[in-house]
Order: sequence, then C-alpha cells, then structure tokens
Amino acid sequence: MKHLFRGTLWLTMLWMIISWVSLLQVNAAESYQLIIHDSDNPIADIHYTLWQVEDLSYLEQEEKMNNFSIAELDALFPTHYDTDKTDNQGYTEITLPAGIYYVRALSKNQFNKNIQPFFAELTSNHQRINPKSTQMNGALKIIKQDQAGKTLADVEFELYYQNGLTPLLFNEGKFTTDGKGSSLLRTDEKGEIYLEQLPAGQYELKEIKPLTGYRPLTATIKVTVNSLETTELVVYNEAVELGGYHFKKVDAEDSTLGLAGAVFEVQHWVNNEYQTYRVDSKPYMIQSAENGYFEVQNLPYGKYQLVEIQAPVLDGASYHLSTEPTPFEITAESFYNGTVMVILNHRESNKPNLPSVPNKDLPSTGEATTLPFSIIAIFILGIGYLLVRMKGK
Repeated sequence: MKHLFRGTLWLTMLWMIISWVSLLQVNAAESYQLIIHDSDNPIADIHYTLWQVEDLSYLEQEEKMNNFSIAELDALFPTHYDTDKTDNQGYTEITLPAGIYYVRALSKNQFNKNIQPFFAELTSNHQRINPKSTQMNGALKIIKQDQAGKTLADVEFELYYQNGLTPLLFNEGKFTTDGKGSSLLRTDEKGEIYLEQLPAGQYELKEIKPLTGYRPLTATIKVTVNSLETTELVVYNEAVELGGYHFKKVDAEDSTLGLAGAVFEVQHWVNNEYQTYRVDSKPYMIQSAENGYFEVQNLPYGKYQLVEIQAPVLDGASYHLSTEPTPFEITAESFYNGTVMVILNHRESNKPNLPSVPNKDLPSTGEATTLPFSIIAIFILGIGYLLVRMKGK
C-alpha cells in the first residue's frame, strides 16, 4: 500500500511537470519578441502602447482610429501592452502573444505627434519595426517694417530651402509641391506675409522688389521653422534720403516763352552708367506744364540725367528734339535752394521746302555783269588795231 501511494505520487508529480513544460512550450510558441527601433529619428524617453485588435479589417479604419483618445482605444480594445521607455537610440522591445496590434507612441501620457501610429502583425520572433517619423509642419509670419516701426505693404519676396536654387511655391499662403502655386510673396496692407504647412527646417528669404523710397535689401535672411510653431520674422528696410529738382523748358530765342508738352525720361547713375529710373517697375517719365515748368521728386540722393523723348509744340510751331541729355544731382538742398535749371529748345525753321535744282556751273559773284563789257572792250581794241595798220600802209 505504501509503495502504491509513493508510485501514485511520483506519477502525479511527473504529470504535473510534463504539463508545466508543455504549457511553457505552448506559451513560448505563441509569444514573440517585438523590437521597435526608430533609427531614422531616434527619440528617447517615450513608450509605445499596443492595443490588440481582432483582425486586419481595422486597417481600413486607421485614419479614424488615429483620432481616438487613449480612453476610447482602451474601451474598444481592452487587451493592451506598454513597452519600456526608449533609450537614446530610440530603441525598446517587448514580448507579446502573437496577433495584430495597433501601436501609438506616447510621451508623458500624451500621444507623441512626431511619430506616426502604425499596425504590427506579430507572427514571428525578434520581429523588428522602424516607426515612421511624421514631418510636422510649422508656419512662418513675415513682418516688413522700416526702422521707425512703420509697416510696409507691397514688398515682394521669395522663399527658398537653405542653399536651394528654386523658390518654393505657395497657394493662398499654403506651401504646395503640385506646381500650381506661385513663388511671389507680397506683403499685405499690414506689411505681413503668413505662410502655412511649411516642413520644419532651415529656409532663406530673399527680397526681390523693395518699396520705392527704401534701400533694397541685398542680404539673404536665414530663418528656422519649427514643428507645430509659428515663427515670426521681422524684416527691416532702411529709408533712403530723398530729394527733388526744378526745371523749366523755354524757347532758345526767347526765354520768356515756356514750352509745354516736352516729355523726359529720368535716368539714374548706377554701376558706372546711366540706367532708366523706375517707379513700381515703370520708367519714371515727366512732362513740362503750360509755362514750361516741371519738377522731379522722391528721388534718392545721387546723379541723374533727363533724356528728352518728345519735343514741345507752341502755337503750332514745332521744336527740335534735344539730343543732349540734361545732367543734374539730387542732394538735401537741390529742391529747396531755389535753383531752376533752364532747358532750351530750338524752333524748327518755317521756310518752305524748295525743289532741288540740278547742279550746273554758275559764275562766281560779279562774273555775270563784267562779261559783256569785256567782249565790247576786246572788239574796240581789235578795230583800233586794224585802223593803225591801215594808216601805216
């Protein structure tokens, strides 16, 4: 009896050991190690929550699930697991039963929006997943003003990636890559430009059209756009010193006659040559008034010249077009010192145009009146000579 009890006890213990080993083998066969390693954009001190879902049909609802809160996901999928926090290399691992999981990255119990949610189907051991970092966009607000704080409208810019050669395109202030946008950025009436959906990164801002009366900004401005932030950039322009000059267009023979209707183009001395001065991209043109008076204003200090492109007309009389430019210089005193530069125009001749006469040999002055007398004198001398010879005979 004693031996029978011992035998039964050993058989029971053996059965329990075999069952425990079998259970371990079954569990080992159904549980796998999942490695999560964000090698492209390693982020430390975050953990992943994995909600076990029934099947892959939930893949079709991924966009909807991405908007669920933690509580909503817990209610829908009660079986969930949490990994340890990632190390400095963005690495963590967890052992899980085989199955399908919806995975979200969390930091301080909040979803980490820099890492995209994903599904993981765990079917083998040591399965490795590299989560995709989400490129979170930012915004850029450009404010254009002068050094006195006055905002400047209608200043034009282009935005480039750092060291980029092609300006970026925008459609109604939103960054686009579909080729349908415009690279031209113009400040509004508040002197502002607001740009959205810009990938985080380094950019360069270039001014392509300054405001008249302000010094052009030649330097490229570097700016950093951060994820989920609006970067504010204030760009200053220095007002240039402006002046003017007085002119009067008059008749060359009678300076009391002012000449109206003369049209001039203003040219500026730049880079060792005269170039057409432009206002809002248009050549600066000026026309003399009824008394011949006209003036130029709001010109930056420097050397200029007037080029006449249309001659005046007075009471139906035409004038020659001036062929020589009129140089002048804009200074702080040029408009206020009372100087009026007088520009002369010569009236065209009113003589009728005569038909051309064929070229003939004409006698010189006096030759036409002395020729008959010379012939008569020679005739008289000839007669006298004959009479003398006859007397001698």
